[in-house]
Amino acid sequence: YDTPYGVIGGAIEFSPHPWVTLYAGGGVGRFGGRFAGGLQLQVPIDSTEFGIQAGFGGGALEATSGGADNTRIRRYWGMALYFHSALSLTYRFEEGVFGRLSLGMDALVAGDPDECVFTATDTECGVSASSLHRPVSPFAGLTVGYAFDI
Repeated sequence: YDTPYGVIGGAIEFSPHPWVTLYAGGGVGRFGGRFAGGLQLQVPIDSTEFGIQAGFGGGALEATSGGADNTRIRRYWGMALYFHSALSLTYRFEEGVFGRLSLGMDALVAGDPDECVFTATDTECGVSASSLHRPVSPFAGLTVGYAFDI
């Protein structure tokens, strides 16, 4: 699944305090462009940080739901608003390079799908699209970056 920045992307982070980081970025996901921003709270222990992230983002999203082939529904949003949260583990090298592993989830907050079809018959869902569950997607992300001391 896509991270808040898609499959590949970039971000800028600002840490006004060793325990707090604000971030914003964007990238390209499996279904189009994505962008996100939020807050990370972290506990630094020597060169390692344990963190929790929360924020909002937007971008293209596709979700398939249902059981048997005749009830499977595919929905597509050209622009969807979603909430994301994650746990992270960061290691910082003395030279300023850092690596971070994040495990989290995205949950659709708002936005009706631009397209909704029953996959078996390729017919539109109609009014039932808004009554379906909102997609929640897990993600794992790997970040490599460089920290400037400004």
